[in-house]
Amino acid sequence: LGELLLERFLRLGRLEDIDKALFFAIKMQQFEQEAMETTHPSALKPIHPDAARGLHLLAMTWAERFAMVMDIDDLDRAVDSARASLRLCSADHPLYPAYLADLGSLLYQRFVADESPNDIEEAIEKLRAATDHRPSPAGAYVYYPPRAALGLALARHGAHTGNVQELQEGVRHLARARRDFFGGTHFESRIERDLAAALFMRFARIGEKDDLDEAIFHSSLALDRAPSDDRARAELALELGRMLVQRHALKPSTRDFERAVDTLRSVATSSGPAAIKLEAAMDWARASAVHGPAAALEALKVALDILPHIAWAGHRVVVQYKTLASLASDIGPWAAACAIACGQLEDAVTYLERGRNVLWAQALKFQPGANKHRASAMETASATQGTNAETVSSGAPNELDALSSYLSTTSHGPPMLTEQHRAHVARTNPAFFAVMEKLNAMRDVVTRKLEAHPC
Repeated sequence: LGELLLERFLRLGRLEDIDKALFFAIKMQQFEQEAMETTHPSALKPIHPDAARGLHLLAMTWAERFAMVMDIDDLDRAVDSARASLRLCSADHPLYPAYLADLGSLLYQRFVADESPNDIEEAIEKLRAATDHRPSPAGAYVYYPPRAALGLALARHGAHTGNVQELQEGVRHLARARRDFFGGTHFESRIERDLAAALFMRFARIGEKDDLDEAIFHSSLALDRAPSDDRARAELALELGRMLVQRHALKPSTRDFERAVDTLRSVATSSGPAAIKLEAAMDWARASAVHGPAAALEALKVALDILPHIAWAGHRVVVQYKTLASLASDIGPWAAACAIACGQLEDAVTYLERGRNVLWAQALKFQPGANKHRASAMETASATQGTNAETVSSGAPNELDALSSYLSTTSHGPPMLTEQHRAHVARTNPAFFAVMEKLNAMRDVVTRKLEAHPC
């Protein structure tokens, strides 16, 4: 039942399925532990035949939870559970190659998260072993091909270290996996996606435009072959939109630009994961900025609407504040700058405050708009003060550090635009950049007026 729930989550993205799968996986480990404890100490308790499957289910469920919450502790638990499941499998176990490949994939995922060299090296080692292992005759293509996972890991490691030969080897493995594979369309779509990613990495390293064209071709195939209800479609479309923007930057093309903007807009306004939608909205804004502030503002307003859904209150405190501090730093100021350039001064103040108020509301466990009336907000704050204080005081030291760091960066107004965005806007639209530079002065004036006349 837990495996079926996890499979349904992977296909449809129903959040309740991942919680139920995790519940059954943990429950299975508890049953196994209770059976071990009730056995007579002098007796040898045989390992239950499903013990490895239970640990594997636990590992993959923790990994999917990490993808949702971005809590690195979940990924550490996933790797530990995957190692434990592999220890219970002999080399001739029919699921041994799949479990070995999944451990390698989890190590690769952890490398992407924190760039530990040990993880990527061990990931490549495990994936090579799984690729060289004789596949079981039954269900050889029920799981993602180890060769494809190996190719992506090699390409990423080669791009990270500057080893072009390793990058080339990764592309070859992915091309072979694509040629040899027959199976479900969701796996076929994933192979196309990983091949596109490897080709794009090679393009970024070598600069061959043919690689970019091929990457866009395979990224389009990945999106076309993904089932209509596949939760990965939003991320596939985001990657395609980014590649189209890159090709347009190299060789301006109205067709590429319009296709990129349409793709990114569709992701930003879809029902996909909030983090993916926010990234798409920001990429849409950056791509549209060359056509003036009004075009960028359309995308930034969508980003502001997505912002409250990014740091869910059910996440650990440290995860909430890291997410907010990393994703929300420039949305409000940039939207305000665009509004000023369009002559919408009142809206500019609103956009600044929307960026800040959502963060403060989340920090205080309020819903956006709860402080619409000052008196009502004060009453709510007084009623919840004890609960919030208890929650924070019971948190780990790193959660308190994250809260302190986050509040210190937002206590004097929204952070400045990043240097990357400033340079981009200055290069593509000097007149717009001059208007943006006036934003800080206006914000100071508005802040003084608000302090003098509080709501």
